[in-house]
Amino acid sequence: MNAAHAAPYAYLTTNGVSVPVLDLATNTVERTLTLSGPAFNGVALNRQGTRVYLSGLVGRFSQTPPLYVIDATTHSVLTPIPLNGPSGASWGGVVVNPAGDRVYVANPDGRYIAVVDPAGGQVVATIAVAGKPANLALNASGSRLYVANADAPNGDSVLVLDTQTHATVATVGVTNSPLDLSFNPQGTRLYVVHNQSNTLSVIDTTNHTLVTSLSLNFSPSAAVVSRDGSKVYVSDYAFANAKVAVLDARTNTWLRSIPVGNRSTGIGISPDGSRVLVSNFLSSTVSVIDTATDTVVTSVPVSNVAGPRYGLFIGPDTRAVGPSPTGSGSVGVSVSGGGATCRVTNPNFTTAPGSSPDGMVFVHGVVSFTATPCTNGARVTVTLSYPKPIPLGAVLYKYSRTSSSPTNPVYTPVAATVSGNTLTYTIEDGGVGDDDLTVNGQIVDPVGLGVPLAVVETLNAVPTLSEWAVLMLGGLMVLAVGARGRLRV
Repeated sequence: MNAAHAAPYAYLTTNGVSVPVLDLATNTVERTLTLSGPAFNGVALNRQGTRVYLSGLVGRFSQTPPLYVIDATTHSVLTPIPLNGPSGASWGGVVVNPAGDRVYVANPDGRYIAVVDPAGGQVVATIAVAGKPANLALNASGSRLYVANADAPNGDSVLVLDTQTHATVATVGVTNSPLDLSFNPQGTRLYVVHNQSNTLSVIDTTNHTLVTSLSLNFSPSAAVVSRDGSKVYVSDYAFANAKVAVLDARTNTWLRSIPVGNRSTGIGISPDGSRVLVSNFLSSTVSVIDTATDTVVTSVPVSNVAGPRYGLFIGPDTRAVGPSPTGSGSVGVSVSGGGATCRVTNPNFTTAPGSSPDGMVFVHGVVSFTATPCTNGARVTVTLSYPKPIPLGAVLYKYSRTSSSPTNPVYTPVAATVSGNTLTYTIEDGGVGDDDLTVNGQIVDPVGLGVPLAVVETLNAVPTLSEWAVLMLGGLMVLAVGARGRLRV
């Protein structure tokens, strides 16, 4: 999350009405915003980087707390959105859908979830829950809402709701008092914190089953998953000698403990994944952890820092992530540049259209997406991530219309820089590769990674030789495209 996308920021809550804004580039509190009432339970940021939403608590002047709103581009407090909840009830977790046009807010005391239209500034629906919904999480597409549901008649659980119909499509039984929820980047695992039973549940979201419940020797507050999905960081609500426990997500075993300040509550990860931030209530500090070394690199003094207990106080990973149609794993796409609001929308992970270029195989399929709203004529950098390192001989292809072929899309090789399993390239609004061929602040960009058939056959024949790593170039490389020319389909 960032203000005007100049630098990432964390929006912290306190035990009062103030919201310190922490600049992650300098590890300093840039400013402190003041709300009209207390809010330290839930925080959520929209994917567009424009709004921060905070769930209200019962305060001296508010027996029906609203949903507080911050403009993240100007760091200004906007008019709160009335939630009209039951008098004396506080709100819990908050989450925003990918489009940014719906906000979901949990009301544990009222046993329901409010569905908010932020543009209209009003509650447009309520979802009754047979239990106390504490926290919420959405899958990457926004089609499923996951609810940490405590005090339920049939036992505590994580509910899975269809966001279109609001119907319950699955119920996963868990141990008592589910609290915080955190997805891995692939969306295949959901980690559930239980502060009363000192456990961390792991749910397989592909079939909505409980994989395991892991014991902790402390009362956890919240969890966050590393950007590559390999580690889970869990905060500790201890009065003294608090720590962050680090889980190996591949083996579900505990790796280490990182000492932090006391009464740790909220935990979040920076957009680039390099740092984990932990708010320490009793110590009035925020611990900054280097995820490469899992050590605290600094502790930032923040007066009365309290949380939040639920949600993301740092912006989410703005990549669109989805399963490859070939079953090879998860593919991610993100954009940078193009203006403050330029974002990936309408991602579609599908099989390669038309006839593939001679001798090439799209082993991960094709990613189709739109970058919008961008500055007219903007040049945007696109980053693609694949489940395996990119091998020697691979070529990135755009599948789009061109000025010489305005009606029939063609496969066009594109120069790209490769590092491990990621690659980056640039595209200009209205330029080659922009499928709408128009300077309109919108880039339509089908793209796929072609791998020579001979390489694919070698990998299939020799599965023990670290697969892709055997054939990839060391360090950085640029995909050569000059000799191939443009291949029509």
